[in-house]
Amino acid sequence: MTTHNVKQVSMQHNSSTNKLGLTRLKLLRGALSALLLGGLLLFTACEDQPFGIFASIEREQDVPDSELGEDATIVGMARLGNEYWLSYMRVQRRPVAGGPRDWGNAPHPAGFTSSGDHAISLVGEPGGGVIYAAFRNNKATSWNVYKRESVEGPWISLGTQGHQIIRLFLVNNELFGAAVAGRNSSGEANSYKLVQIGKTAGAGVIATQDTGGYPVRGGAFFEGNYTFFTRTTVFRGNTIGSLPSVDSIITQPRAAVVFNDGGGDRLYISGQGGVAVSDNGTTFTTISGGNTLNGFGVYTSGTVNYLIVGSQDHTRTTRPGDGYYLVAQDAGDGVSVAGTRATLARITGASGNALGAQSYE
Repeated sequence: MTTHNVKQVSMQHNSSTNKLGLTRLKLLRGALSALLLGGLLLFTACEDQPFGIFASIEREQDVPDSELGEDATIVGMARLGNEYWLSYMRVQRRPVAGGPRDWGNAPHPAGFTSSGDHAISLVGEPGGGVIYAAFRNNKATSWNVYKRESVEGPWISLGTQGHQIIRLFLVNNELFGAAVAGRNSSGEANSYKLVQIGKTAGAGVIATQDTGGYPVRGGAFFEGNYTFFTRTTVFRGNTIGSLPSVDSIITQPRAAVVFNDGGGDRLYISGQGGVAVSDNGTTFTTISGGNTLNGFGVYTSGTVNYLIVGSQDHTRTTRPGDGYYLVAQDAGDGVSVAGTRATLARITGASGNALGAQSYE
């Protein structure tokens, strides 16, 4: 999930549609401000962290409790019924209609209830009907994945105790996890695997795929095939467990999403230097966005879909954000929308300068 500090969006329209374009631009500015302000308020507590949001995942290693600041890292958020649920090691929740002051502790499943036990990943199905969370106890001796089907319902064990799952993904309506496969003599993870998890109670892990020295960062299902990637390797195919590695799509891939950008669905993969886009899942074109592009957010206004992606300057060790980029779907009404199909339009402030952020990843 990417936090965006966006107040205004600068877009260019055909001269023949300037009036309509300005109206749409004003609407988009207001809607984006309202949409993203909630996220900004949510993540304010993370601004003073030594690493950004998702930093423990970005570093691709376990972070000891002593390394965490007073305001812990947010590692997942989803809607469940009429509430938002998030994990920043502890699970918290608040009503959808509530505000920042309404966040409060949510229950952990039995066996993971001490203050040092962590919910290290949380994802939710579209529509807010089910959430999934991976838990680890304080001493890293007990692990499991649970699902929850209602706000007041119980946590239901999916029976993955034998697997050290550090991230969860929902791809093609299936549940996957990145798991530790091996550790060195110092206890540091040094090999990983992709696991497919059954979504019914006690189903456990139903398929595995070795991914080498790095965990899976993201994935998507497009044109009948899964595409998963680590920092260095891309796996593509239709059967988990025998996914072959393929040529690199983009340097250091970060996230993937299937997005309708006006000409039908396309597969977008972000990484260092831009975004790779494909119509068929096998042939990719790189859209330059500048520096490293991270996670995606999808936003819809009327008949127009917007894909928002956060960026950072990978050459700077302090990890500041250096702006955000947006690609828009053509509404099909003859109005030219900046970013349609082939471009990433940089979101700028009133001065025309790119909007930036600290610790936003």
